[in-house]
Amino acid sequence: MTAGWGQGIRLAGGTAIGYGVLWLAAGVSGWLSAGTLTLAAVLVAGGLLLVTGFQSWRGRLAWGYGAGATVLLSCIYLAYRFLATGQLFPSGALLLVGFLALFLVLLGFFLALAASPGDR
Repeated sequence: MTAGWGQGIRLAGGTAIGYGVLWLAAGVSGWLSAGTLTLAAVLVAGGLLLVTGFQSWRGRLAWGYGAGATVLLSCIYLAYRFLATGQLFPSGALLLVGFLALFLVLLGFFLALAASPGDR
């Protein structure tokens, strides 16, 4: 039995929302304590993750693609920050969580696209 279209896109949206909240919390915490992540990047990425996550949670597939792209771009940014600084926290830890979030978002897309066309 396969998951329906709505379950898959909700998995992608919920993952983006959770990752966005984690991104904002860790980013603001790191910025307040050591200034490791720039506040502008934290607000933009976290805001994009929350907006696209909520819209895809509501069943809008195009916003789900935006959520996936935002998770991917945040992973690229965090990989750059991790390689530049060599610090495990916050960049390295968020990068590992970002890979997990990217996997779950892609899994949600595959579940949504594997559903029958009548479920959409």
